[in-house]
Amino acid sequence: MASTIAKNTFYLTAASVFQKVFSFIYFSLLARFLGVTQIGLYATVLSFTSIFLILVDMGFTPVLIREGSRDKEHIQDTIGQVILAKLLFALLTYLLLVITVFFIRDHYANPLEFQKLIAIMGVMMIFNSFSTTFYGALRTYQKLSYEAYGIMISQIIIVVSGLVFLCIKPTVTLLFIALGLGDLFSIIFAGYLLRKKYSIKPHFKWNTKLFKKILIFGIPFALAGIFTRVYSVGDHIIISYLAGVKEVGFYSIPSKVAFAFQFIPLAFAATLYPAMSMYFVHDKPRLKLVFEKGIFYLAMIALPLSFGIIAIADIFITKVYGIAYLPSVVPLQILVASLIFAFIDFPVGSLLNACNMQRIQTTAMGVTMVFNILLNIILIPRFSIIGAAVAAMLSNAALFIFGYIYVHRVIELPSWKFWQRILKLFFAAAFMGTVVILFKGFLSNVFAPIGFIKTLVFLGILMGLGGVVYLGLLWILGILRKDEIGDLLVLVKRN
Repeated sequence: MASTIAKNTFYLTAASVFQKVFSFIYFSLLARFLGVTQIGLYATVLSFTSIFLILVDMGFTPVLIREGSRDKEHIQDTIGQVILAKLLFALLTYLLLVITVFFIRDHYANPLEFQKLIAIMGVMMIFNSFSTTFYGALRTYQKLSYEAYGIMISQIIIVVSGLVFLCIKPTVTLLFIALGLGDLFSIIFAGYLLRKKYSIKPHFKWNTKLFKKILIFGIPFALAGIFTRVYSVGDHIIISYLAGVKEVGFYSIPSKVAFAFQFIPLAFAATLYPAMSMYFVHDKPRLKLVFEKGIFYLAMIALPLSFGIIAIADIFITKVYGIAYLPSVVPLQILVASLIFAFIDFPVGSLLNACNMQRIQTTAMGVTMVFNILLNIILIPRFSIIGAAVAAMLSNAALFIFGYIYVHRVIELPSWKFWQRILKLFFAAAFMGTVVILFKGFLSNVFAPIGFIKTLVFLGILMGLGGVVYLGLLWILGILRKDEIGDLLVLVKRN
């Protein structure tokens, strides 16, 4: 059993990293070739439809995974009922999407084009939802390698077809079709495996009792999904509505860069959560130690990452994406600064969820979502995308503080001595960032970052210098002890 869990974790983590890397590179190419306004339109439509995507699923997929894993005898009835339910909700959601866009389209520069793109992406949204459900059915057999391979092949299809479309005719419509092709492959691939590998043939017979059961069980999952999704993309939609899609184009780049690093705390959380669940029952002192180590290690990674990107943000944005994206520099610096709160919140969330306080964590997400929306509505009209970045940073800080307030109900809060070590990490990272900024000016006079290769070498030298300075300070100041280096290496190997 442990071997199966380890293999499944490895496959899904590898697929997730592969998908994020490919997605980041692909989006960067799109931003370069489409231009600010078109990439803003692309990001706006994606963000808008992704919120409605939750309403198509309504939490049915996690319920399918849970119920299907418990009762294989009736899994064909469960899968069939979930598919029928999702067809119904897909139709209702698509109608709601079209009606909503009809009333707000006049706020956009080209209302008819915006409405057409939403209609097209709405169909692709349904494909995506069903691909998730089919993979969910496969998960009930605990063979996640198939899903991992499917995710990677699907991402390759999206990237290759998208690049081909860019060469033929660079339009947002064709790029959405590329997304649909990837999801369509996933549906066919997972459906084929269910039928041939596990002899699953869904029973398409409406069962009102079963429908009510999966709907009631699915609502908490749907609410959590809505909170997360609105919190993630709500700023894009508000920016497009209040400032225009071109501003979304400027904001989408720093948002994508900051989001690309989320796999790091997610990987740590995958290790922390089961450990915390066990220690909550058997060893409370050990639970406190794991919690503190989680915060310390993630802060040790997030702080130099944030200060390092802040130091090279101007070179990175203008050389990778072009001088047209210069307004993205300051929002990027603010958003990567917010990574500090985003990273150290993962141990807090893992602790609350592992210790039967998941309602508090869900409530914290809901409150933070509302707080984020209000901040965006207040700040965007006055400060545009800089206001959105500030709202994101304050919201990440609020989510961490809200959860941390309840930590004392489970364990004794970390001492002031612990937070002094975190403060030392902060000063070490800040000093590293200052050194990189000063050396950047000197290096640009000696070795100007002109062209792709020179820019890579230039950034590589700066990052290498920053890494040496930061690790050197940690060692000199005694912040990172030898035993902790060993613990961190073990944790990284597990992930």
